[in-house]
Amino acid sequence: IDYLLSANPNVKNPNAISPGVELTIPTVPIAILPSTEWDTKADYLIALGKDQFDVPYVWGGTTPFVALDCSGFTQYLFAKIGVQLPRTAHLQFQNGSSVPKDQLRKGDLVFFKEHGSKTITHVGVYIGNDLMINADTDPKDGVQIEHIFGDAYYSSCYAGAKRFF
Repeated sequence: IDYLLSANPNVKNPNAISPGVELTIPTVPIAILPSTEWDTKADYLIALGKDQFDVPYVWGGTTPFVALDCSGFTQYLFAKIGVQLPRTAHLQFQNGSSVPKDQLRKGDLVFFKEHGSKTITHVGVYIGNDLMINADTDPKDGVQIEHIFGDAYYSSCYAGAKRFF
């Protein structure tokens, strides 16, 4: 019940839900075992991320189902598999094991230096096939799936990847 309520912050009184109220139903379990194999963890992260589709991007946002920024999104996802990430994309990039571009696997974090920045400004979760799931403002606002190397913008500011499991 608590998980269902966390996905529906607009429900103030769970004992007074009336017909016609639209609820968000999470599609993945609340948690998985820490001993789970990496590919199952990656699939779980991706499914958990998809449960956040269309949650608005808000700089500094860390509240699932309400508002997330890119690093708040990855921090939330990885906490669900027992990996505590630092708060910002820049600090997340300073952790984990570096992964060459040609060895990316689903679940790796991909990092970017946007707008000519010298530091890391954006992070997403690699989901395979040149795609990442991330919280972003473009091409739409919110959690979405985007190309990395097939996209002129992201390929030009790609800074590297890190593996945490």
